[in-house]
Amino acid sequence: MAELHVTPCPPIFQPREPLTWLTAHASSWMTRRSVRPEDLQDALTFGRWLHADGMEFVFLGQRDVPAERRREFAARHLVGLLLVMAGGLLVTVYKNQQALRSLWRKLNRPGPRR
Repeated sequence: MAELHVTPCPPIFQPREPLTWLTAHASSWMTRRSVRPEDLQDALTFGRWLHADGMEFVFLGQRDVPAERRREFAARHLVGLLLVMAGGLLVTVYKNQQALRSLWRKLNRPGPRR
């Protein structure tokens, strides 16, 4: 079974240079899913950080967003944004409000993982 660590407080994240920490795949999917660089910064600031199998997952749920900014985030369709990072690089980005639940199930199921 995989070890899953949840970071209660997101660390302060400062990219080395603007957008040099994105893979081509992540950049492509950001464009397809209408995720702007400012949205990434908001997700990194307010989202929940999960660490498992050498990967970092950042999930931005409705409860993670400060109450005074919930309308803004809902209008920007940011709730449910999941960032997958490895070695300081953003690997992929997708939106799914059930992503955190799916991730917990996937990492906690018995048996070998692929």
